[in-house]
Amino acid sequence: MLGWWIVIYPETGTIPEHTLASWESGLGGLDWLRPLLDSGHASQLQGNGYPNRYRLAAHAVLPLLQAGAPGKGPLSSYHAERVAACQPEQWLIVEAWDQS
Repeated sequence: MLGWWIVIYPETGTIPEHTLASWESGLGGLDWLRPLLDSGHASQLQGNGYPNRYRLAAHAVLPLLQAGAPGKGPLSSYHAERVAACQPEQWLIVEAWDQS
């Protein structure tokens, strides 16, 4: 499959114990990050696909998660209680693993 495996977790957390959500997406599966990067609500920490890593403001991404998988693809996992426990000022990490 060409695309991405995407995992979101708190900056102070680990995978899988603190994962908020994860999903697979196609090639355009990271397009939802561009507006967040452009607005300063996200920054790219690593970018070679193994993984691509981003730091995002929780207040900018949590509404997207609550509406379903941002980008393309259904959520594979979603932990509503962990998402609800996040604070708006908290930082989250998005890891996007290249699936090609």
